[in-house]
Amino acid sequence: MFNMKNNILFLFILFLISCDFNDTPVSVDDINQDELNYKEFSLNLELSDTIQKLPSIGESLLMYSGPIYNETDIYSIFSFDNEIFSNYDLCIDDTISYNSLYLVLDLVNEYSLNQNENDSQPPNNDIDATSISAYWVDYSDIVNSDGENLIDQDWLESDTYLFNDININFNELNADNSKQLFVENILGKYYIDLTDNLISINQNNDCGSLGVDECNNTDMCYWKEEWGIVNEGASYPDCLPDDCFYPEYGTTNAECSYLINSIDICNTDYVDKLLLISSNSEITHEFVSSDYTSDYSNTEPYLNILYDDFEELTKKSNKFILNTTIPDYATTNYYISDTLLNNYNYIFISNLFNQQTIEELDDSLIWSDYIFDTPLINSNSLNVEHHLLDIDIDLINIDNYSSSGISFWLDNIKYLKYSDDPNNDNWNPEDSTGTEGNNIWDVGEYIEDYGLDLCSSYFEDGLGGCVTDSTMSAYNIDGTEGNNIWDNGEKYSDYGLDACPDIYEDSIGGCLCSLLEDCSQETVCEDENLDGLCDNGLDPNLDNYNSDPSEDDWFDTNNNQEWDEGEGLEGNNQRDEGEPFSDVGLDGLLESLVGYSDEGENDNIYNFGEPYFDTGPDSLFSVNEINYNIIGKQNDKLYQFGEPFDDCGIDSECNDSDLSDDYNIDPNNDTWNDCGSDTLCPNNNGYIEPDEDGSELNGLWDENEGTELNGLHDSNNNVEEYFEDYGLDNIQNNNELVLDNQKIEVSMTDTIFFDYLNNTYNPIDFSNQESDSLKVWISSIEKNSDSSMKISVSSLSEQQILGLEFKIKHDVYTTQIMDWNGKERNVAKVDFDSYIKDFSIFNNSSSILPDSSNLFMNYAYGISTLLNFDGLGYFIENNRDIVINENNSKLKLFFKKNDPNFMLESNNYMIDVNKIDGTEISTLFSYFVQNNPDSLVIPIGNLIQEYIDNEHNYGDGFLISLNPNQYPAIYNFNNIILDTTKSPIIEIYYFK
Repeated sequence: MFNMKNNILFLFILFLISCDFNDTPVSVDDINQDELNYKEFSLNLELSDTIQKLPSIGESLLMYSGPIYNETDIYSIFSFDNEIFSNYDLCIDDTISYNSLYLVLDLVNEYSLNQNENDSQPPNNDIDATSISAYWVDYSDIVNSDGENLIDQDWLESDTYLFNDININFNELNADNSKQLFVENILGKYYIDLTDNLISINQNNDCGSLGVDECNNTDMCYWKEEWGIVNEGASYPDCLPDDCFYPEYGTTNAECSYLINSIDICNTDYVDKLLLISSNSEITHEFVSSDYTSDYSNTEPYLNILYDDFEELTKKSNKFILNTTIPDYATTNYYISDTLLNNYNYIFISNLFNQQTIEELDDSLIWSDYIFDTPLINSNSLNVEHHLLDIDIDLINIDNYSSSGISFWLDNIKYLKYSDDPNNDNWNPEDSTGTEGNNIWDVGEYIEDYGLDLCSSYFEDGLGGCVTDSTMSAYNIDGTEGNNIWDNGEKYSDYGLDACPDIYEDSIGGCLCSLLEDCSQETVCEDENLDGLCDNGLDPNLDNYNSDPSEDDWFDTNNNQEWDEGEGLEGNNQRDEGEPFSDVGLDGLLESLVGYSDEGENDNIYNFGEPYFDTGPDSLFSVNEINYNIIGKQNDKLYQFGEPFDDCGIDSECNDSDLSDDYNIDPNNDTWNDCGSDTLCPNNNGYIEPDEDGSELNGLWDENEGTELNGLHDSNNNVEEYFEDYGLDNIQNNNELVLDNQKIEVSMTDTIFFDYLNNTYNPIDFSNQESDSLKVWISSIEKNSDSSMKISVSSLSEQQILGLEFKIKHDVYTTQIMDWNGKERNVAKVDFDSYIKDFSIFNNSSSILPDSSNLFMNYAYGISTLLNFDGLGYFIENNRDIVINENNSKLKLFFKKNDPNFMLESNNYMIDVNKIDGTEISTLFSYFVQNNPDSLVIPIGNLIQEYIDNEHNYGDGFLISLNPNQYPAIYNFNNIILDTTKSPIIEIYYFK
């Protein structure tokens, strides 16, 4: 008889090699094998069943519209709680007028009934908005076939409903324009227009508070803006009677009224209605609900509100705009005149081009984009006043001037000092630190570091010369012979990481010989067949790969997936004579565990069906056989870095006189490789020892070492490497860039006031620029016409100038007015409370499901599976003193994924393990499932221990159900079917 208690290790091994699971092996190193017991419980299919308890579908994180099972549809409904929303600050602000209002929904995913299993498509941001329809409906529009309302106005998201007769008349809804809503899809968000449904027009009789300046008895309302009288036509504010004035200008007519818009859900008398969403296609749409919040993607529904707020605004207006510039001293003027830019009225002056050039820019001039040869002010023009240019400006909004003229000044003045060496790197006798033009190669200057053959390795011919066509060169970076790298096809000695055959291994991971071909050490064993292995099986360094020491593993040599005579016996999926077995009878259970003995138990004969161990006749699995080693590298039939090999190339021929496969990256042998004065590196033939003078591998170029790529400028007699003497910046003077950081700032000018009525101005002095080496000022102002002026700018410089830029400024017209200011808000919650209620309605009777004969789980339909295991309740009741080995006790489930009704529209899901007391269901723990597995192993040791300790009552079993409200949330209609042909089992390891 094969004693189970004394041979529990074999039961572990049988458990580990089960073909049904890729489970993590159970560690037995730290447990007492003589005390650990094992028990397995199979599912009692007759006592297991599905249970329906409808969920609070309104509390789901996701909402749906579109087809689901058996051509039935699901709809989403929304309503607004005005009791919560009325606390929003906009509701109590009487200076607000609402323009438009949208409910915004985030589209999470779309599912097609015609798609393959698990093939969900991502949101289509370009999908036509008509793929869903939205309606503003009464509760009486959502009814059953008898015309009874499905829900009432007091519904809550936490309510549970059983719907099996939904009868919505979409023909009537589509025919009623007041109930149809406009829907638009913008970047994955659905905007549903509720403007006409939630915004009302109210009349206010306080025209004066609106800031209306003047009204007459026509249909037109006037008020003053910074650019004059504006006719607003019939738009609000709409002044009805005449003689209505803003108090600042006169008395207010109490009968004057205007129209202002309000949001209905701000009002306590708001009558609750519903927003209904349905799909117009075969696509099921998945939206986030008001219970969904995430920092990573999507957001809960919200109202997008566009409104006007009547408030005091600061209005500004420029008085002129730059028309053009006329260069006088310079040849080139660039300018910016667009008043919408920060750099408006900006001017740039230089001698960039030889002919006069005037050009308007869209944005600032970047000086480094240009090369300047001629200075704006040269050495012959220093300390001489120059008339630089004239600026023509067009006057605007003359009526808004607060005085009879305008004040001008120049600001943001910067210039570039002229230099024939912009980067200041030229060598000269007075400044010998310069590197450009010093006739010496400086580290950092461009050099063709090809060595004294003046030829790049790519063009070397191997004879000391150079070719003009690289294809004719002896250079060959793709060669495999002599590249000091093992290439597939080259012969190698499979000695492992120690690069040593067994006969010379020193037992401490090393080798008795540094060079095997010259080894004179006494061998530690015999190796007559020269395979690198000891003939007596000795392995001093324990590095020999061996996955089957007894050489009894089964290999399907005939490739017929059946065991044939002569093939190994271990792992051949059948019991062979001599293999150990458990003499427990056909039920696989000991009499001591179940209380009775069955046929074949304790008869010392193997009966078909009894557990056995497919070890082969040696009663040992390969892993337990002496010398088993699957991490060893010697004799593993794979090349390991460091193992000796013949570097003969992939053709394995070294002396083939074929240069085409020879690795050669230095045909003329002149590349610097820091091998020292004897030019021999450790991997060269003839190498004995490092150079005595320390020149080998010292990181410095030494005499006799190669000159190509040595990072130095080499020369010998009349031969020298080419270099460019442009200095460390490697740029010639005429190509050196003028950079922004080279600009020199000048103080802004004094203000000059032009009397527009008398056509006069007061000359300015240079008090602001007294210490500046460049002075720039407005030298004259004159009127060209009633709507244009000419401003002249002059300069005086103490040094050569390359270019100049400045901005012409003036006193801007500013006034404070009361006016409507357009604003926008997105409102998802009010004081952290959600005012949006949402719900998915669909036929959720379990009869609508395509197949209810299986054990399955479905959140939307509230389907959970009750699992009852044979003998588990009896085991718990009669073993109150045992201790469960929690790490190794597991629940194993198999899934029927080939069932056409198995549905998983997500890559993961969460299973809740629940207990049921009467009609109450509560979650014991949750298990996160990833990657859509075929089967599942759930650690259940803690739960079994809690049953043992009477913390929970096992009763008729426990429920497993789907929980979609994880983050991110998963599809509510996933249908996970259990495979009962492979019965779920519970395996328990415990101590008595």
